[in-house]
Amino acid sequence: MATLPEPGEDDAAYEEGLRDQERDAFRGGHAKEAYGHFTASVLSQAIRWFREEGVDFSRPAGDITPTELILGLAFAANAELEERGDAASNKLSAAIWLFNAVAELRVALDDEGPTTPDGLSEKIAELVLRGVTLGQIDMIMNAVRLGWLDKLEEHALDRGRRSAGAAATNAKKASLHESAMGEAMRIAGKNQTLSHEEIAVKVRESLGPSTTAKTLTNWVRVWRRKGFIPAQKKL
Repeated sequence: MATLPEPGEDDAAYEEGLRDQERDAFRGGHAKEAYGHFTASVLSQAIRWFREEGVDFSRPAGDITPTELILGLAFAANAELEERGDAASNKLSAAIWLFNAVAELRVALDDEGPTTPDGLSEKIAELVLRGVTLGQIDMIMNAVRLGWLDKLEEHALDRGRRSAGAAATNAKKASLHESAMGEAMRIAGKNQTLSHEEIAVKVRESLGPSTTAKTLTNWVRVWRRKGFIPAQKKL
C-alpha cells in the first residue's frame, strides 16, 4: 500500500511515473500493487500542492502505520482549510478532499472483514463506493491541474458581472420608462389634443435626451392604446 513519498520525489514527473507503473501493474493483474502506485501518486500531488501554498508536512518520529500517517495528513489538512476558509484555493481544497477520501478508504480496508455473506456484500459495496469517490476526486484534481476549474470560475464571475450589468441597465430602463410615462400622463392630462409625437417631444424636453423621440413616440402610442394616458381629442 501507499506511503508518503520521500523528500525530493514529489514532483510532476515522479507522479506521472507512478501512474505509468499503476497502469502496467493493473494490466498485469496486480490490482493491489496498482492501487499502491495510484495512491502514492495522488498523495504526492496533494502534498506538492500544499507546499506550493506554503504548507509543509513533516513526517512524525517513531513507528507509525500508513493508515495513521494518512489520517494525520487528513487532520492537518482539514485544520488548514478551516483556518483559510473561503480564501482556500482550488488546489488546496481538492488536495484536502483527496486526503480525506484516501484516509476513509484506508480505514475501510484495515477494518476486519465480515464473516457472513451479507456482511461481505456490505463491505464490498462500501469499498466500491469509497473507491468511486476517490476516482471522482482524482478527476477533480486533474481538472484543477489543467486549470479548468479556474477558467470555469472566471467564466462564472464574468457572467455574473454581465448579469449584474444587464440588471442595472434594465433597472435604469425601467426607471426611465416609468418617469417618461408619468410625465406623458401629466402632459396629456393638461392638453389631450396633443398627438403621440407632440407628447414625445415634450417628454424628451422635460426629461432630457435619455432616449430617442421615435422610442418615446412608440411608448406614448402603447400607453394610449392601453388607456394609461387619455386618448387624443380632435379639435
